[in-house]
Amino acid sequence: RFVIVSLCSVLVCAVMAQEEKSGCTYCVSVTFAQGRNLTSRDRFGKGDPYCKLTIDDQTKKTSYVSNSSSPVWNQRLDFTTPNHLQKLTVEVFDHDKRSKDDLIGSKTISLSKSWDVEHPRFKWIQITTKTKHGKVKVEGEIQLQIVCKQSANPDQLQYFQYSHLLHIDVEEAEGLPRMDLVGQNDSFAVVQWGSKSFRTKVLQGKNPVWSEHAFLFVNHLETKGFQLKIGVRDKDIRRDDLIGEGYISAKEIFSEGFNGWVSLSKEMIDKDTELGHLNERADVTDIVGRIRISANVTPRDELENLAFSELLDEYDENHNGFLGRDEARRLIHEIAPNLKDFDLWFNSLDSNKDGELDHAELKKYMGSTEFENSDLMQMVIRSHFLNKTSVSSSMMTDYSKQIVASERNQLTVLDRISGVATHENIPGYISFALKAMFSSRAGRIFSKRSKNLVRRLSERQGRIFDSPESTKEIPAFVKLHELNVDELELSLDKFGTFNDFFARAIKPKCRPIASPDDPSIAVSSADCRMMVFPNIIDASTFWIKGDQFNVENLLCDDNLAKSFLGGSLVIARLSPQDYHRWHMPVTGTHGKITPISGALYTVNPIAINQAINVYTKNKRCIVEIDSKSFGKVLLIAVAATMVGSYRIFGKPGEEWKKGSVHGEFRFGGSTTLILFEPGRIQFDADLLQNSKENMETLLHVNTRIGCAIPA
Repeated sequence: RFVIVSLCSVLVCAVMAQEEKSGCTYCVSVTFAQGRNLTSRDRFGKGDPYCKLTIDDQTKKTSYVSNSSSPVWNQRLDFTTPNHLQKLTVEVFDHDKRSKDDLIGSKTISLSKSWDVEHPRFKWIQITTKTKHGKVKVEGEIQLQIVCKQSANPDQLQYFQYSHLLHIDVEEAEGLPRMDLVGQNDSFAVVQWGSKSFRTKVLQGKNPVWSEHAFLFVNHLETKGFQLKIGVRDKDIRRDDLIGEGYISAKEIFSEGFNGWVSLSKEMIDKDTELGHLNERADVTDIVGRIRISANVTPRDELENLAFSELLDEYDENHNGFLGRDEARRLIHEIAPNLKDFDLWFNSLDSNKDGELDHAELKKYMGSTEFENSDLMQMVIRSHFLNKTSVSSSMMTDYSKQIVASERNQLTVLDRISGVATHENIPGYISFALKAMFSSRAGRIFSKRSKNLVRRLSERQGRIFDSPESTKEIPAFVKLHELNVDELELSLDKFGTFNDFFARAIKPKCRPIASPDDPSIAVSSADCRMMVFPNIIDASTFWIKGDQFNVENLLCDDNLAKSFLGGSLVIARLSPQDYHRWHMPVTGTHGKITPISGALYTVNPIAINQAINVYTKNKRCIVEIDSKSFGKVLLIAVAATMVGSYRIFGKPGEEWKKGSVHGEFRFGGSTTLILFEPGRIQFDADLLQNSKENMETLLHVNTRIGCAIPA
């Protein structure tokens, strides 16, 4: 027995030694979800707990949560380590501003015991201290998830499958109207392509000459319906005034390119825009000048050939047409100085193992985001695409980071089809709710009273809109939001109340179902402004700021929540002008229906992005769906300000196909949430990218949002 054990030990050591020799590393991600019953180290009140994680000699911390014994952190800490991880140490501290942080408790976790780090689940663990007499004292519990995966390359490159380089020249404008009573215009141009934008410098006068240039890597297939939006604004201290806007279609840019003048029109944005009318500017005044633009594309192969030539000119010292190991080392030292293991990187590209990188092998690296953003690629672009009169150039950046002053009081959303960033004004009753509850110190102090006030107003408005007299409000609502009445199944005079009209049905042909016979494709549950998150933890990191948002609080069912910890989340927000019925996002068997009573907070992003627990406090209904393709799926209908009621058409045990009408909301804005179990859906790339940049995507019900990942 001793010999067998010894031999096993030798074999294990040999395997670990071979792993270290082969350059294998391990990527460790520990997600801290929440804590409960944590001991306070403060003399008065609750503590301000945070977690500290130590792996080998590396240490990282979560942020602290103020005044809580049951904090929700929803934070992930990532590590890389060259060693096979055997254990890690978690400590929980009470944050103090004026003195040293106090230890609440700790836990050393052995990963060889009961932790499946390849197929991880969230677990509760006890944190403890030892008394003076050596006894173990429990100081509370924390919930966490540990993921540990072997990676052949710790510096794995990120790739974006672009098809073209889009280069835009913003030359000049002429005939701009005078915007200021005193002095000249301070004009600048803003160019938008999807979620990316470019802004020129500010110049004075009615005929500014910018001669500036912007570049962007684009995918033709994903942006074929896009519009390049060009706007000119007048810079002011308090508010930048819109002078005019114009558009160039992607179809024209990709087919022949564009080089000429674009007329600028004054678009008045004084009300919400109905989803189907984004590209039809219904309220446009006379032409207010024009701007000269050049927009052209270069295919990826052509750009990579140019880049390869530049690589050889710069780094091929022996002029043999390849990059040897030392030549490639100099390249990486300049482009990616933080690369941890050059040999591992080089060997992963050198597919024929001849010690040199040829054109085909380097093409893989040239498609990485590291190379795209490198100074060398910028040099290639500038040397081949800029003329001698160029003043400046840059890559286009996230539009959400470039929002001008005049747009900060509006919601900016991105139309999926056209790629145009459009504005959504906040309705008056939503503004009232926001001001009453969140925008003042008094509102926050008396939030309970404000909440009750909004509930009473919502219920009162609901009763009014359920009366036959409310039909007189329908024509004004249609006119205000420019609704397309041709989509309606019933004519306007057939509705008995305003709420009947608000929950109107539309003709099925107006909302075709994506891949109707393929149950592995998921579709949008509503006409909505959508955000998607592969991990629900990401939602609370980037979008949902309520300090009590987690799966348990959302579902109010710990057993049900276990299946969705670390799962994927879809947020589908409806505005008042939208079609207010929701549809089945997946094909499956209708399961249990669980209504949960609650408040009627607004689901407006201004509230979601503050420390307000909207989704976990609002009135909502949870519908369970058993899908062969996606596993268990939850559809959650969330009521909101002025939406006190909803109706569900499905019943437990029924078989439902995706795209079928499943329920309806009454008057106001509202939201549907869709929860998937971990690792069961791959969201579409454009939705992921927009959500990563904190941009909601406008899309219609029944359009594709992702595909199933087999269990």
